[in-house]
Amino acid sequence: MQKRSRTIPRVESQRARGRVTRSAVWAGAVAASLAVAVACSSSGPVGSRSGNGTPGGSGGSLVADARQVVKAAGEGLVYSATNTPSHATDLVPYGSWRGPTSAPAPQRNALVEIIPCTMQAASCATTAKSTAAAVKALGWRSDIITSGALTPEQAAQAFNVALSRRPQAIVAIAVNSPLAPQQISVAKKAGIVTVEVAAEPDPSQPVSYDAYVSFRQPLEFTLNAYAVIADSNGMASALGMDIVDIPELHAAYDQFKSVMAQCTGCKLSTISMTRVQLSDPTTMQQLVGAALAAHPSADYLQLPASEALPPVAAAVRQAGKRDKVKVLIEDADPVGLSGVTQGDATYDPGFSLGWLAYAGVDQVVRGLAKAPFLSTAQIALGIHLFSVSTAPKSGNADDYAGYDVYVAEYKKIWGIAS
Repeated sequence: MQKRSRTIPRVESQRARGRVTRSAVWAGAVAASLAVAVACSSSGPVGSRSGNGTPGGSGGSLVADARQVVKAAGEGLVYSATNTPSHATDLVPYGSWRGPTSAPAPQRNALVEIIPCTMQAASCATTAKSTAAAVKALGWRSDIITSGALTPEQAAQAFNVALSRRPQAIVAIAVNSPLAPQQISVAKKAGIVTVEVAAEPDPSQPVSYDAYVSFRQPLEFTLNAYAVIADSNGMASALGMDIVDIPELHAAYDQFKSVMAQCTGCKLSTISMTRVQLSDPTTMQQLVGAALAAHPSADYLQLPASEALPPVAAAVRQAGKRDKVKVLIEDADPVGLSGVTQGDATYDPGFSLGWLAYAGVDQVVRGLAKAPFLSTAQIALGIHLFSVSTAPKSGNADDYAGYDVYVAEYKKIWGIAS
């Protein structure tokens, strides 16, 4: 998911072009990695603003705040009204349901076409299947178009198939509007509700979907930054991967840097990469290996996507630093969660892909009723910081008990018996 941010597939069309099938599948996965203790009783901020939150060394208020964030996110869910919180106090324990408490009456007998970026990416495929489950719960029908939509050609074909079936709505998963602008325009003119899941609107694009559901990747990067600060007692020597020509990933990394910059005792060195390098596991392994050699004191490594983990883990092992460098990923998809349980990664913040899917279908419900769509803050996804103690061995984030709230809540506002 792309602008979205990830959980899903951040698919860039150029990434899939001119490559053999194996490389294209890798690109789709990286691009797409499209994932409570709700009993957290407190709804107040998890940090304090004492001391301006800037000291980064032992005993500094930033370290104390970071530890509170990590504790709250590791024990249950946390919430932020913004994707780019500037302080620990912007993150609060999720508490009781923060999402929508009402919805218009769902239309009857709707057909929803689901277009995932690629079924080769576990997060994208999971979100597509969860979307179909939410559609079925409403008594509607759906089709998942499995041919892929990584390139403009593929996306146009997938949308054309969807349009030929005359649906009431189309839900695209990590398929940005520049990939199929003509088809999206046709759909909107025909009164078909269009929703992109795992994305955010991009004002620079001439064509947009009717509604979006953000995967909130900058917020995932924020949690990782606090995890580094807390775990290192404000004395980290970190490496971070910045994908300079993918705006969504670059912006998420900027958020990571912004939080890390508050830590006066921390150091952050950047590995700058392009989308082409990110899509090639061999190149990525070489670049990370070179960075580890150039920064022998590095003890943390922030990745741009969970699908980047296999070559990065190989580079860390090859450098003999598996027990010295803690790898941080995000998205809480099967690749990332498996990496945590197998010891290749330490932290993996993420959202429930099922929750993301239900939120997307809820946008469809509102669109068909001509009701206002919801903002990211109103959708109110809860985020958890997975570690080895909470990462489901199944690799499915929805097997984490803290995510068991959203299905019942959406069925309640849709007027469906659980």
